[in-house]
Amino acid sequence: EWPLRPGPSFEAVRIGEQSDDTNRPVKVCLRNSETVHRILLKAKNLRKSSVHRKVYIQPDRSPKERAKHRALVAEMRRRASEDPESYYFIFSGEICHRDKA
Repeated sequence: EWPLRPGPSFEAVRIGEQSDDTNRPVKVCLRNSETVHRILLKAKNLRKSSVHRKVYIQPDRSPKERAKHRALVAEMRRRASEDPESYYFIFSGEICHRDKA
């Protein structure tokens, strides 16, 4: 049996209200979690591209997960403002840092 299903392998829709001032996010639904995982692993490479530098990919989160992530980002920003000599980032749900090079 053929492993691929006919038809598109994803659905994409813009969310939010259209405005000239801002870009609207795009919600993308994929057929399998393996593809999602591979895309999320490679998402950091978009920052290296001159064309896609401002494109961000985030995983789907429950309201509880979103609240936790929001708190982590706020704490990370607080630490970064207090210590501008270090680079702060979130990795596996923890705030990490390293010296700016």
